[in-house]
Amino acid sequence: MPPSVDRLVTFMRMKLYARDVGLSMLGLNGPIIQLVAAPSHPTAIPLLLSLTEPLGWRLLPGGTPERVRIQMPKKLVGEERLDALEGLLTAALSIPQK
Repeated sequence: MPPSVDRLVTFMRMKLYARDVGLSMLGLNGPIIQLVAAPSHPTAIPLLLSLTEPLGWRLLPGGTPERVRIQMPKKLVGEERLDALEGLLTAALSIPQK
């Protein structure tokens, strides 16, 4: 599979994971992740933030409880960013939600 198709498949899989975690929107622009919680899942953002803090990912100012932007460490580049984001989402899925 060409690399561009592989990246597209990976990102589509992550969008499905994001929906299952309780997000209505997931975006990745360079080292910046944009997350928006679905109205019926107010705990999605706090859960993800609790997982990113030990990784050294930084919450950017200007967010709201249901909409945040997080900066990954600059040492992560290219495919590493996709892998890290996918790891975050799968870790969140492994935690039982109330």
